[in-house]
Amino acid sequence: MLTLPDGRRFAHHHAHALFMDFPLCAQFKFVQYPDGRLALRFLLRDGEASEAVRDAALARWRTRFAEVPLAVEFVDTIMPVDARTGKFKNIERLRAGPL
Repeated sequence: MLTLPDGRRFAHHHAHALFMDFPLCAQFKFVQYPDGRLALRFLLRDGEASEAVRDAALARWRTRFAEVPLAVEFVDTIMPVDARTGKFKNIERLRAGPL
């Protein structure tokens, strides 16, 4: 579960409702950095333009959370599917790295 700046909670079902039918990416994941910043990571489908994906994703995000800043990041891999459940985490709170 992620915490939005206004204290509301953002859970798996919110991520699912917003982006499960988003055809411009192969996989997505919301992450929250230790300082509270939120980011949406995408693994792009072949041939998709990152700028168009970013713009479409932010437009979709703003329909529910217009006041909450969201960074869009593009990655080469997202955590693999869990072999036991057949699922992957679509939200994750990142921990601070070693000092």
